[in-house]
Amino acid sequence: YNKGLSYFQLPRYNEAIEYFDRVLDISPTDIDALNYKGISLNKLKRYDEALECYDKITSIDPNNLNAHYNK
Repeated sequence: YNKGLSYFQLPRYNEAIEYFDRVLDISPTDIDALNYKGISLNKLKRYDEALECYDKITSIDPNNLNAHYNK
């Protein structure tokens, strides 16, 4: 997760997504990894994939403000 955040801040979004995906392989409901993956996808203009991340977050936590805001 921390490597994903580091790449996100560089901004090297493709690499960040790879590390967030590794987190999600272990913990598919990790809201933080889903959120940052969604933001990274959005920065890469991969909007449909980003929406999938935010939708998954709201299915886990319907009141998650970050996901609603990012959508």
